Amino acid sequence: MSSRPGLLFFSLVVLCCFACLKGVSNAAGEDRIIAEVNGEAVTDAEYRLFLLKDPTPDVRNTVDEKILTRLIEERLILHEAKKRRMTVSDNDVEQSIRDFQQRNSLSPQAFEKTINDKGMDLSQYKKWLKDNIIVIARITDSEVDSKVMVTEKDISDYYNQNRRLFVKDPEKILTGAIIMIMSENPSPDEITMMKLKSLRIYNELKKGTSFDAMVELYSEDPSKGKNGIIGEFRRGELVPELDKKLFGLREGEISEPIWVKEGIFILKHVRSLKETYVPVRDAREHIKATLLKERRETRYRTWIKSLWERSKIIIY
Repeated sequence: MSSRPGLLFFSLVVLCCFACLKGVSNAAGEDRIIAEVNGEAVTDAEYRLFLLKDPTPDVRNTVDEKILTRLIEERLILHEAKKRRMTVSDNDVEQSIRDFQQRNSLSPQAFEKTINDKGMDLSQYKKWLKDNIIVIARITDSEVDSKVMVTEKDISDYYNQNRRLFVKDPEKILTGAIIMIMSENPSPDEITMMKLKSLRIYNELKKGTSFDAMVELYSEDPSKGKNGIIGEFRRGELVPELDKKLFGLREGEISEPIWVKEGIFILKHVRSLKETYVPVRDAREHIKATLLKERRETRYRTWIKSLWERSKIIIY
C-alpha cells in the first residue's frame, strides 16, 4: 500500500465505487459482519465495495486476508482522523474536484453528467470525497509525508554506497588481435599447420617482437590495417572463450593462441577504458525520490503498526 493515496485518480475510484454500491449491497443479501474496528462493524458489503478500489485477481467469493487488512487500515486511519477532529472544508473539496477536471480536460457539466450517469448526485459524491479520500490523504500527509526528510548528505551517502547503480559506461578494453582464419572444413594437416604457426607467433611475441609487426606479417583480418585493433569491448560482448581470456589480461599483456570456430586469435589488452558514472548532480533527483519513497513506506508501516496496537480489532 502506498504511503499516500494518489489523488490523481481518486475521482475515478469514487465514481466506480458509487456506481456499484447499490448492486453490491443488494447482492450481499443479509449483510454479515466480517470484522470490528474499535467496536465499529466492517461488513461484507463494505468489503465488496472496497474490492472495487483495488484491481485484484478475482477473490470475490471469499474474504482475502490481505485486502481485508488494507480495509481495516483505512478504517483505522479514518478513526484517527475523527479522534483528532480533522476536517476538510468545502473549499478543499471544490478545489480537488477542479484539479481533477483540469487534469482530465472535463468541464463542470461533463463531470457532473458522469456522476449522474453512475447513479448518484453531486452532493453524495462530495460527501464521500470529504469523508474518505481527502481525509485519508490529509492525515497521512500529516503523520507520514511531513515527517520524512532527505538531506544532501543522505543523497551523497546513497550515491557513494550504490555507485554500481549509476554506471554510465561500463569498463571496456581497447583490444588488438592477430587473427588467423580457418577454412570452413579444415583438414587435419591444415589444423596442425595453423597450430604450429600460432605457437611460433606467440613465441616471437614473448621474446619481445613488436605486436604491430606480427600483426602486419600474420594477421588475416582487415583489422591489420589498424595495427590489429578490433575494437573496444565490454565484458560479455565477445564469444566466451575470447571474453574470458581478454578480461583476464593485464594492460599491455598478450594472450596465448585461442581457438574458436572462426580460427585462432592472439589478443592484446591495449588499454583499459575505466567505467564512468552519472555525476551525483544528475542523479540527485532520482536518489531523492528513491529515498523519500523508502522512508515514506517505512514511516507509514510504523505509523499503521502503532494504530493497530492502540486499537481493538476482531476478525470473524
